[in-house]
Amino acid sequence: MRSVFLRRFANPILPPSVVPTVSGGLQFEWHLQSIDLEIVVFAPTKVEFYARDGKSELERELSVDFRPLLPWIDRLS
Repeated sequence: MRSVFLRRFANPILPPSVVPTVSGGLQFEWHLQSIDLEIVVFAPTKVEFYARDGKSELERELSVDFRPLLPWIDRLS
C-alpha cells in the first residue's frame, strides 16, 4: 500500500484526515472540490475504498491489486 502512494503522489496534495476505526484500522479521507475519497486500511492486504464525484461512485474491497484505486488518487493531485 505504501509503495502505491509513494509512486502516485509525485505532485503534492493536501494531507487526508486520518481517523481510527472501531476495529483497529485507519481511515484516510479526502474531500476536495467535487471528489470524496475514503480509504480504510484494516491490514496490509485488506483495504476498502469509497470514491465519489459528481458523475460516478465506486466502492470496492481490495487485497493485493490496488489498481482500481489509482485513478482516484491521481485526481487528488
